[in-house]
Amino acid sequence: ELRTPLNAIIGFAQLMKRDRSLPPEQRDNLSVVERSGEHLLTLINDVLSLSKIEAGRVELNARAYDLHRMLALVRDTFRLRAEAKSLRFEVEIDPALPEYVFGDEGKLRQILINLLGNAFKFTEEGGVALRAAWRDGRAIFEVEDTGPGIPEHEIGHLFDAFVQTSSGRKTQEGTGLGLAISRTYAELMGGRISVRSDEGRGTAFQVEVGLEEAPAAAARPIYRHVLGLESGQPVWRVLVADDVLENRMLLSKLLRAVGFEVREAANGREAVDVWAEWAPDLIWMDLRLPVMSGVEAAREIRARERTRHSALSQHSSLGTQPCRILALTASIFTTERDDVLEAGCDDFVTKPFKESTIFEKMAEHLGVQYVYEKTGQTGPLVATAAERISPERFEAIPPDLVDGLARAAQVGDVEEVFAAINLIGGHDERLGDALRTLARRYRFDEILASVGAS
Repeated sequence: ELRTPLNAIIGFAQLMKRDRSLPPEQRDNLSVVERSGEHLLTLINDVLSLSKIEAGRVELNARAYDLHRMLALVRDTFRLRAEAKSLRFEVEIDPALPEYVFGDEGKLRQILINLLGNAFKFTEEGGVALRAAWRDGRAIFEVEDTGPGIPEHEIGHLFDAFVQTSSGRKTQEGTGLGLAISRTYAELMGGRISVRSDEGRGTAFQVEVGLEEAPAAAARPIYRHVLGLESGQPVWRVLVADDVLENRMLLSKLLRAVGFEVREAANGREAVDVWAEWAPDLIWMDLRLPVMSGVEAAREIRARERTRHSALSQHSSLGTQPCRILALTASIFTTERDDVLEAGCDDFVTKPFKESTIFEKMAEHLGVQYVYEKTGQTGPLVATAAERISPERFEAIPPDLVDGLARAAQVGDVEEVFAAINLIGGHDERLGDALRTLARRYRFDEILASVGAS
């Protein structure tokens, strides 16, 4: 109930920022909405993380990642805050610190953000330093500030839940959970967190965790902004099953914007019916659906697939490709993962999600290939000379198809534009690919110009 509305707030802000025609002032306003939503999510997650800790349900999500890049992102997160308060912000990285490690990136990042957030909150002059070192297979991080320090009598309760120092009570910010959560996460990673403070001079927190060096090839690649789908791929069909209208709209609009064909279902029974009639390649399945839950729907789809495969195998050795089912949930507990996977889901994504997670999961499970925005490219995206289409290209296309494309482009109906392009692509595949490139970038003016309309 807390996370689901935020899924729409943050998600639609991200979706609107994809519109390159927005004035800079509106893009800045959307960034404020997005940052504020993420700040609220952080506060909510602190409370929910504590509930998981108290229930003994905290788990490590270990994988290979780029440690240096993670530290750079943390640095960039606080750079503007340092400038706003005219504070020095120093980041010192030990040359011996491995670039790629195996561990839980999210929990380590949360620890550092909690510590740096406190440091900047309480420091009014001087500066903050983040140091990272490597010693005998263990990473050591230190966050030091020149703030007011912590009275000695408060240090003993510093890591207790909902307890704030006298400085924290004056600012009237936060939940008093950040340090309690940070200590638990550090211990979960086989480490510890300690503090030293000189009242009136500053405070230093030190975090030590065990990390295993990993080869560069094992780390997840850096996410690049997705513009659309590469040409020459199948027409990917995706079903979005969610009972909350805003959630369906968000995910459907995001997927259609880059070129996926999308249908929607508002309950589990409808999801099964659409799957049977439309044969999607992938289903984004919310778990808490009415009529039939997402878990029950996934279980029925898998049972029908087995029956169909058994019937086909008697006549052919080819069989059929099973639909990929990716579960969506706002649940605070990931221990239900086993039940979800046992029901036939292939993976598990929590809400609120980032668009990067959606695209990465679809690439992982379907092999989808994307067209990415060039690094550092700013301003409105325009078609290159190779993508501009002359009216002569449409001479061999049936006029009713060209007229249908023009009508859809004139009113900005994205779904109808792609439907018309798919029909045109059946007559001229390269022309269809070029039109899709323009449509994914919302260049409807150029589509109208190419068909001789205005």
